[in-house]
Amino acid sequence: MTIETYQCPQCSAPLIWKNGELVCESCGASYKEEDMRALSEAMQENAGQSSLDWNKCRNAQTFTAQDESALQEYNCPACGAVLVTSAATAATKCAYCGNNALIPKQFSGELRPDAILPFTVSREDAEKKLREHFHGKKLLPDDFVRACRVEDVEGLYVPYFLFNCQADARCTYRAERVNTYRRGDWQITDTLHFYVERCGRVSFDRVPVDACKRVDDTLTEAIEPFDYAACKPFDPGYLAGYQADCRDQEMDECVPRANERVTNAATDALRSTVHGYSSVVSDCTQVRLDQGKVRYVMMPVWLLTVRYGDQAFPFAINGQTGRLAGELPVDKRKYRRLKLSWMLGLEVALALLIAFFL
Repeated sequence: MTIETYQCPQCSAPLIWKNGELVCESCGASYKEEDMRALSEAMQENAGQSSLDWNKCRNAQTFTAQDESALQEYNCPACGAVLVTSAATAATKCAYCGNNALIPKQFSGELRPDAILPFTVSREDAEKKLREHFHGKKLLPDDFVRACRVEDVEGLYVPYFLFNCQADARCTYRAERVNTYRRGDWQITDTLHFYVERCGRVSFDRVPVDACKRVDDTLTEAIEPFDYAACKPFDPGYLAGYQADCRDQEMDECVPRANERVTNAATDALRSTVHGYSSVVSDCTQVRLDQGKVRYVMMPVWLLTVRYGDQAFPFAINGQTGRLAGELPVDKRKYRRLKLSWMLGLEVALALLIAFFL
């Protein structure tokens, strides 16, 4: 079946039938149907006049089913351009007219977030914080500040799962207390061995796990925490002017990371109560979770790329607090000189210490 459609010759937006004419709602132009049909036939005729064939000198490739499932296609509502995005994209900007576009189906049913945390850090503030981060870094190349470019600045709402639970933890440790003293010509060392046990119940509220595969989890965890008390009930209006990705990981895929973070936090809390020993070694750890609840929310993150020469350095900035994470290049010559100065300083200090006691 052939479907005939018309696009505005001036702005390429789709034409709609209104009051006996084809009307463009984008630029306001109107055309008679017979004129548009004649234009369409002329364009098809002209397109058929060329007989050039490049098929013999190219490698014909098509998208696999997996490739197609990872992409989605839609028309910009402002200019009618066809945009292709990843399957996880939920809000984006038209590359042709700059119009912000929301993809409603990405927020329907189970994909609709429970809450959203609005941006409070502007694009200008994010770039300023990044520039300020360069100051005082003694190991940066001398021309870095002058030669680097900040590009690909993207305000992105990142999908998160927030996990609430109660954790019952039990940890045992093998500890030693060592006492050394002299008795006459003898140096005596007493070592006491202890079996230490700690138990406790820890409450966890809103443990975050990033549910977007394309965002580096190392960066998103480094810019925590967010103030979740400032979350608002989800409203698509907050997405205007920003990009947004819907989750491309199910809750079950995020559970192992949530369990890991809860377990580490619970065991660290118990370990902090074991003190007064010369050494402590963990022997056994048991953590049981219950009363688990999960919320699906959108968190504000600025993603920036710093280009220096042929290298790209990704950074992330918390869109609420301004906390920044990312790595900068290191001048190897400066690093070697600094390391050498440390070693020389240590040797001088050691020599002075030996001379003092001799």
